[in-house]
Amino acid sequence: MSGPNQHYIPRFLQRAFGIRPRRLSIWRFGLGEEPECRRIKRTGSADNFYSPPSPDGRPTLDDAITAVEQQMALTLSDIRSGTSGDPVDSETAAAVVSHLATRTAHVRSTFGDGVARLLERAEDLFAEPVNVEAMVGLDDNTPNRLVREAMAKELARWPKIGRTGIPKNVLERIGFMMLQERRGDLAEQFGGWVAELVDVMRSRTGEAVRDGHRKGLAEAGQLSEFEAALRTFEWTIESGPSTGAVLPDCVVFAFDEEGNTGNHLVVGAKRTHAVVMAVSPEKLLFGRRPEFPLPTTFDFNETAVRLCHDFFLAPRNDAETERLHVLIGADLDPALDESLEGAFDEFLPKCAEAKQTEPGTQENAPGWKSTTGLDFEVSLQGCGDESASQTVEELLRVFVSAMAKALPLDRLDGITVSDNYPAALRAVDQGFANAPAIETVSSEIGVGIAHTVTVLRSGVVKGRIVLSNTVCAWLISDDRMVADWGVQTLVSQLARVALIRMVDEALPGHLLAAVKGGLTGWLYQVADGVQHTYIASWTAAAFGDVTETVIGERELLANSLDRLRSRASDARRVYRGENDAEEFLGVVMPAIGDVLAFAASLSGHCASAGVSALDGKGDLAAALDRAGLSRWFDVYQADLERFRRRLGMWESFEEFLAFNRHVERLLWGIGMILWEDGDTFRFLLVDGDALCGTGGPG
Repeated sequence: MSGPNQHYIPRFLQRAFGIRPRRLSIWRFGLGEEPECRRIKRTGSADNFYSPPSPDGRPTLDDAITAVEQQMALTLSDIRSGTSGDPVDSETAAAVVSHLATRTAHVRSTFGDGVARLLERAEDLFAEPVNVEAMVGLDDNTPNRLVREAMAKELARWPKIGRTGIPKNVLERIGFMMLQERRGDLAEQFGGWVAELVDVMRSRTGEAVRDGHRKGLAEAGQLSEFEAALRTFEWTIESGPSTGAVLPDCVVFAFDEEGNTGNHLVVGAKRTHAVVMAVSPEKLLFGRRPEFPLPTTFDFNETAVRLCHDFFLAPRNDAETERLHVLIGADLDPALDESLEGAFDEFLPKCAEAKQTEPGTQENAPGWKSTTGLDFEVSLQGCGDESASQTVEELLRVFVSAMAKALPLDRLDGITVSDNYPAALRAVDQGFANAPAIETVSSEIGVGIAHTVTVLRSGVVKGRIVLSNTVCAWLISDDRMVADWGVQTLVSQLARVALIRMVDEALPGHLLAAVKGGLTGWLYQVADGVQHTYIASWTAAAFGDVTETVIGERELLANSLDRLRSRASDARRVYRGENDAEEFLGVVMPAIGDVLAFAASLSGHCASAGVSALDGKGDLAAALDRAGLSRWFDVYQADLERFRRRLGMWESFEEFLAFNRHVERLLWGIGMILWEDGDTFRFLLVDGDALCGTGGPG
């Protein structure tokens, strides 16, 4: 009968091992505990192990399991009635063994231990800097192919982990970003960081594994890989040990192709060549592949107990059970360690052979060369009388001609200068259908003054620069500092025009093509342009007073970081109350875009000038620290600079899409994990502090 006390080792199995004659009680031998005679009713069970009570009376998972137990009990009774050597129907035996083996608490505990040991093993290996570089490839923006293959191989050993709800590619991205953020002091601190990560994962693994286990059991109507393999086995009844078989908490264990025994989860369905389960103290149910010999020289009780996680059950408390009691779990932990250790050992030498790509520089980038004979339009709107307008136009043409000696500007469509900058932006003819109107920045951020719009002219992609007349006023100012601001602004836009040509030549057809759909395209809407912002700022830094520019951009970035935190906090409260993830993302994504853009602009200026983007312990450093993003900022700058050094050498648009991970990183920092599930997005709103590390969301 279903209820809050739910048996993961069913009573109909335990009763065969109960204390005779009534078999209502059983001896429980727990790890590090005294033997205890307990009622079967309260043994091998836990409150709401499979499912909590249904608030609306609908059938629960426990109800579903209870519904099959009556027939399962009769089937097992028939199997017990056989004598040694009797065959058992393969489908019947496979169904019984698969059901009883996969529903136990041992399954959940073993998965949790496997995840913990995977992280602990990584801690040992990553303590060596040479291993860190070889295994992770910290100088790239994604783990290399060999790393991903090794991680996939490890996860494949634990198929149930994939059912916990957290996609492995998301775990891979989170883990890799966290590694990169700590690479500066990795050799000294990585061990402590992994220990923290292990603690965080352990705190969540229980819930995740529990939910995954429940989900897997709820899908029991589907033929699992394990049960499918068991159906191909030959099944017989065999005699139990002379002292009587015990009932381990794993219920079933397996033999691999070499005859080694192990937990059936660790051995895996593909490597399992035989399985054994005690159906009573006197009888064992044996299944084996036709070509695999029947094992005859092993000690069933000792093998079973050594593979237990927490306890075993028996109908007696005697010298035999006393001998076995101290062996609980003796082989389970080493088997997990060996499984993980072997895979990493195989992986390490391969990773050292990973090919490294030599980056380029902006100075020798293909296509980053001078242009002559420029022909571009200058449109002046509300820029004073005819004389003033003529002066502005001449200044712009002279300046662009001068910059064309250093930049490829043949894709310059024209320059529009207007006293109504927002209207001028919206009025640009982009040259293709359904083009969205270009809007200036929000007044919350500041006042927009310059933008380069990508346009299509006679089949050629070009750039149209739109300037506020403020910029031209700066350019003709007698104040050197003010004039420098104008120069920096214009050079930054001209660099964006140069990039249009470089991208179009390196990756033809990508500039105006729709980015792939799904989560990738959705994230790139936010990341799009941050690379151009960095390169444009890097180029413009050579003009004007870098110190004054950096001060202003530090302030913009600091404000945007605080604004993101504030908006995320408010949006979380709304989401918690209304369960509206779309509204949550609609509020925070624009703020994330601001952080990425301002961080790219500041970083470009500073990288070019050779100065630190941070201000010691000033306002920006404090804002990054409050957001938990101090270490992330270093990774972001490194990715941007790596992208710049590959100017004109980009091999695919994936190098642009790689910046999606920084959108995800800022989402993780405010507690949002987002992933794609078919045609829909799935998300998990968690505690950002716990997700990304101590001392804040990052």
